[in-house]
Amino acid sequence: MVPHFEQRIISISTYLHIVEMTIINFCNDYRE
Repeated sequence: MVPHFEQRIISISTYLHIVEMTIINFCNDYRE
């Protein structure tokens, strides 16, 4: 069983990764 605090860290890092990919894709689209 995963502790609640650890689950939050995992979901936060997943969210940040999604945001990062979105920003990278946006920058790539903007450059072209």
